This record gives sequence, structure tokens and C-alpha cells, in this order.
Amino acid sequence: MPDDSTPSVPAPSPPRPLPWWKPGGLGPPPAAGLVLPPPVDSAWPARLRRAAVWLFLVAVLLVLFRFDLALMRWRFLLFPREITGPLKQTLGSLREFGQVLVMIVAGVIAFRVDRRRGHVIAALVVAQLLGLLVCYPIKWTASRYRPTALIDEVARPRFDPGAGRDGAVGDGAEQAGRREISNAELLAGLSPADSWRVPAGPRSSAHESFPSGHSTAAFAFAAILAWFYPRLRGLFWFLAAGCALSRYLDAVHWPSDCLAGAMIGYACGWMALRPYLWLGPWSRPRAGTVENPRVPRGDAGVRPPG
Repeated sequence: MPDDSTPSVPAPSPPRPLPWWKPGGLGPPPAAGLVLPPPVDSAWPARLRRAAVWLFLVAVLLVLFRFDLALMRWRFLLFPREITGPLKQTLGSLREFGQVLVMIVAGVIAFRVDRRRGHVIAALVVAQLLGLLVCYPIKWTASRYRPTALIDEVARPRFDPGAGRDGAVGDGAEQAGRREISNAELLAGLSPADSWRVPAGPRSSAHESFPSGHSTAAFAFAAILAWFYPRLRGLFWFLAAGCALSRYLDAVHWPSDCLAGAMIGYACGWMALRPYLWLGPWSRPRAGTVENPRVPRGDAGVRPPG
């Protein structure tokens, strides 16, 4: 009796990822075929997890509003004067993550070595544009003193009127024996609400502290790069967090400004990678394409997830 059994064919092994230094080696393996994230999981457990994370971040933001002054006092206790030396250079380098020059360099590298160049560059640009559209109207509406502006315009005139700008003690007999009041001591006499009491009239960038635009740009930038180049996502998030930290250590933003900017930037990056959520159903990736590889093309009656 002939043997009708067919020999089993071993399953093909998954393709090995390319080395990171070769074109396309930083992204997912070619078999993944994933350019943009598939439609989000609409199941209630996934929604509840996302909502819980955002509620936690909002709660942390509200707590930071209460302790911004205390944290800035701690910063001035550590660095009473302007930060100098290697630390200043490091903070200056971190501050540029997500800015125009770094964006251009990233776009040129993606264009030269990544086959997904169109998606990468478009997502980077859209994320930054969304960040600008969200961040700056809030800055103009919710006016807030930057830390140094609060000290110079509110705290020093109130508690140290005899001193000049930046605490410089003037000459003269009336200044004899006067001790310069430090920035940390000046902040100790203020309340958290004082940073929001910007008087009516002409305003400048010194009154546009909330949220941090640099943090917004950095986290939007990191969100896009972390998706397209997952092997380096730890580095990207580290640089984005370093950019936000540099704004706090430079005393140009309160900690809550940096967290709010990070939240806005991450959300803008998330939206830029999922245009079908805000451009309408017509922008949803078609089944069987590299943007939505979960559903094979031609399976009638099967709807894409989400």
C-alpha cells in the first residue's frame, strides 16, 4: 500500500535582522513589513490601561504644580550661580535634541540609509507640527513666569528692593553691611500661585514658561525615532529626558513645565504615527499592506482590528 503521507516541510526560520550599521538594520526585520503602527486595540482592557497611565501622569503633574518652587529652590541650593564647565556643555548638547539642526541630520540619515525614508521624514515633520500647534497656544494663554523671571520681577522687588538685578548689591552707605539674599531664599517667600500671576500688558518669552517647548519637541522626536528604530529606543528616550532635565537645571522651566511638555510631545508623536485616528477613516491602512499586515488582502468579511 503506497504511503500517502507527505513529508513535513520544516517551517522557514525567521529572517535574521540586519546589522545596525547596514541600511535598514536599525528597524524591524523585513518580514515584519511594519511601517506604521496598526490601528489601536479598542478592547476595554487596553483602553483602561492607557487611561490609567495618563491619569497617573496628570496626577503627578498636579503634584508638581504644588512643589515646583521647592524643587527650584533645591536646584539653586545645588547651583547658586550659573552652571559652568563641562556640565554646562553637556546640558547645552542635551538641549538641542529635537531641535531644527538635529532634525535635519536625522532626516538626511534616514533618507540615505532607510528604505522607509518617506514615512520616517513625514512622521518627524508631522509630530513637530502637531507639537507646535498644541504647545504654543497654551504658552500664550496660560502665561507663567519662568523661574529667573519670577525672581527678578516678583521676588527680588518684594523681598530685596535695595539690590539690583540678579542680586547685585549697589554701592553707597545704605548698602553697608547688607547681605545678598540668595535665589533660594527669595523663592522661599513665594507661593506656587505667584508663578502664574503675570500682570496684564505686553508679555515676552519670560512669561511663556508653561509648557516647555524644548521638552515637547524632544519627546515628539524620540517617539518617532523609537518606533522606527526600536533597538535604539532607550537612547532616544534618555536623550529626550536629558533635554527636559536640562531646561530645569538651566532654571528656564519649572519641573511641571517639563513634564507637561513631555506628555504633549509623546502624544503628538503617537498621533503622527497613527494618522487614521485624526485624518479620518479614509487614511486607515488597507488590509494586506505594509502599514497593516495583520489582515491578508482578499479575506472578505474580515475587518481590520481597532
